[in-house]
Amino acid sequence: MATSARVLERAREFFDLAGIAEVRRYPEMQRVREWVARGYAADMHYIERRLDEREDLTRVLPGARSVLVCALDYDTGEPDSRAARDPATGWVSRYAWGDDYHELVGQRLARLVEALRREFPE
Repeated sequence: MATSARVLERAREFFDLAGIAEVRRYPEMQRVREWVARGYAADMHYIERRLDEREDLTRVLPGARSVLVCALDYDTGEPDSRAARDPATGWVSRYAWGDDYHELVGQRLARLVEALRREFPE
């Protein structure tokens, strides 16, 4: 089995989706700059501070040619947020219904890295 296929297989043990993407400039990233320029980032200033890195991953990972991209489904199975509800209650974004996804993703990434290091020692 090719190394990339095995890496994807291992990643899918920890994540709902995984893929490998070429490191290059994607024109779609211009929409992020426009989104920030419209003020949609509000007080999430870290987004604007790191736009150059988001557009060019080699600023973070010099020499990188590809990256492993992983995703988790954060649907809790609860009724859709657009469903009828008491108008006196607020809306909570679906990603906030469960555990903090930053911690969850970080823990799974750490376990994946550990598994890959065991399987592919340097």
